[in-house]
Amino acid sequence: MRDALEYIDQLRFRSQQEKHQLSHLYEAKIKNMGNAGRNGGEYYTSRPLIRAIIQVVKPQIGDRIYDRACGAAGFLCESYDYLRQGHLTTKQLEQLQFDKCSLSGV
Repeated sequence: MRDALEYIDQLRFRSQQEKHQLSHLYEAKIKNMGNAGRNGGEYYTSRPLIRAIIQVVKPQIGDRIYDRACGAAGFLCESYDYLRQGHLTTKQLEQLQFDKCSLSGV
């Protein structure tokens, strides 16, 4: 447990990679928490499934993306990455980064 806490303490959340590392750590812990086939009372949505859903929905800049469960923020992180892959104007990048209504959890 101490190793995990020291690892988390090193994260600074300055980059998308660091955010994904924490999300991945959280998802792995949920997946391994279960006893007798349960997942600690939480539903775990795998990243490949989240990516597939995002590719079908095809969110656009200005859309409201709401992750009701927001356990590890998987839908929010993957939506953000999906939107960043497009050819965005400076105004669209600012909207994606600063518009609090675009990406929201619980």
